[in-house]
Amino acid sequence: MSNHVHDNVNVFEGEKKKKVKKEEKISFKDFYKKELFRKHLTLFIICLFVFIVAFLIGTNVNEVDFSDIYQNFQELCLNGKTGMIKNIFTEKLAINALILLSGFTPYIYVPVIGILYAYNVAFDLVAIYQNLCVNVNILTFTIGSIVQVFGISLSVAAGIYLCKLSTKRFKYAQKMDFTINDVKKEWYEIRKNQEKLEEVQEKQKKREEKIEALNVKVPYRYLILTFIISSFIVLIGGFIAVI
Repeated sequence: MSNHVHDNVNVFEGEKKKKVKKEEKISFKDFYKKELFRKHLTLFIICLFVFIVAFLIGTNVNEVDFSDIYQNFQELCLNGKTGMIKNIFTEKLAINALILLSGFTPYIYVPVIGILYAYNVAFDLVAIYQNLCVNVNILTFTIGSIVQVFGISLSVAAGIYLCKLSTKRFKYAQKMDFTINDVKKEWYEIRKNQEKLEEVQEKQKKREEKIEALNVKVPYRYLILTFIISSFIVLIGGFIAVI
């Protein structure tokens, strides 16, 4: 019986190694399609909705004072396009990185707050619409803002994916090596109750498979590539916005 269990373990380990090798061979394009595409598309649509709603609020609700929101943007405009380009590198890329890195926190999907970035750029657009910044063209800024939102939504999608993996790894780290099934197994071996012993061993096998499924590998290479691509998109959007 012990040899049979040992053989099952070897088969399971062999299948696991094959699966890992197969995962290592997939391209970034395949990774994006499988893990990020749907999340990215959904989040981009949500961000666009937030962007439009925030812009409509900012341009139609006259009784609300948005001076505090506009103040930083107005100060930025006074520095001209050079100051705005500098802001793209110092602030926007930092926000992009924080959104993705926040995915290391298990259970709490912190990257979702990246959706508020759309709210922020919408009110920058409102400032231009109300002639509070004359150095920027409203059309190019709108296009650039949407491109930036597309890039940020990719980081949010990657952050959510990373958070999911972090949660699984945390659960795996909390696993218990000794359970009640181990006690039952020892008892049935002493009693030589083969039927119950096989039943307990089957339960142990299923439990081990569930636990092993939590032992996921974080694809750091693909996540770094995702950050580089999303940052590049944000930079492109930023440059378009200040043309």
